[in-house]
Amino acid sequence: MDITKAKLALREFLAGSFKIHDIKNSDDIFDTGIVHSLFFIQLLIFIEKKFKIELEEGDFDINKLRNINEIANLIVNKL
Repeated sequence: MDITKAKLALREFLAGSFKIHDIKNSDDIFDTGIVHSLFFIQLLIFIEKKFKIELEEGDFDINKLRNINEIANLIVNKL
C-alpha cells in the first residue's frame, strides 16, 4: 500500500466517525477537538485491523501521531 491510500483510508475513517470531511492531512487531530485520548485507542485498533499490522508499545506516542501525515507514515513503515 502506498502512503496516498493510507491517508485516504484514515480520512475516511475520521470522516465516518466524526462526520467531518474538511480535515487536512497536516491538521492536528487533537488540537482541532476531533480526536481525544479514548478515540485514539479506537484509531489504533482500526489501523491494526485495516492494514493488518501489529503496533507495538512505542508506536502509541500521541505526540508523534498528531495528524494524518504522521499516522500514514507509521502505517507505511510498518508494512
